[in-house]
Amino acid sequence: MDRWVVGIDYGASKTGKGSFSLFLSSSNSPSCIIPSAIAYEDGGRVVSAWGHQAQSAVGSRPYTYTKLLVEPSRLVDPVRQAEHRRFLGSETSRLPRSKDCASVIGDYLHHVREAFARDMMHHYHTATLPPVDWWFTLPVTWNFDGEDVMQAAISKAGFYAREEDRVGYLSEAEAAMLAVIHDRGTVPHTGSVTVVCDMGSATTELACYRNDEDIPLTLRELVPFDGVMQGGF
Repeated sequence: MDRWVVGIDYGASKTGKGSFSLFLSSSNSPSCIIPSAIAYEDGGRVVSAWGHQAQSAVGSRPYTYTKLLVEPSRLVDPVRQAEHRRFLGSETSRLPRSKDCASVIGDYLHHVREAFARDMMHHYHTATLPPVDWWFTLPVTWNFDGEDVMQAAISKAGFYAREEDRVGYLSEAEAAMLAVIHDRGTVPHTGSVTVVCDMGSATTELACYRNDEDIPLTLRELVPFDGVMQGGF
């Protein structure tokens, strides 16, 4: 059976996916970009809504921008910390009393995974998914502790549950470069150099690649990845 390759970019304000245009189209979201938001009941023990529903439900107080709490000490440089805190507000960048950061992100990604599986099995009239290679983006600004939190969240979400599935990680700049190549349907000609600037809600990453070979595509990193904990919001 063929393997599927699915990319998931968990962002501070929104989450995106690659490879399947039907993803989440029938259940919770009108597109492949959904809010990174989740709401709870019963003191954080029961998920009441996620994604668009968490933001639109009457009386809902969703937990958002949870990604910024993975490494709160590295949120922004001291000059802009006050500005970002005013923007986020005390009710936004918080966690349920019974949950840590990895658990909240894991709960959200669990629903992303379940909705993806449900939509794909419905579309292809199958009772199970084929083996999947899941690829997640990680900011280059995170240290090992931040990466450990995110990997723990992905594990809690069940992405390691099936033996036939594989989980991989790449930088946000790498993912942006591959997404542009995929969308255009062409690769940069051999010897060309491409500078990538990937600006998200909370982080900005820079990378520079040289295409050494077209088939197979071989991109060489000319300078080390770099990034800052500042973004578009």
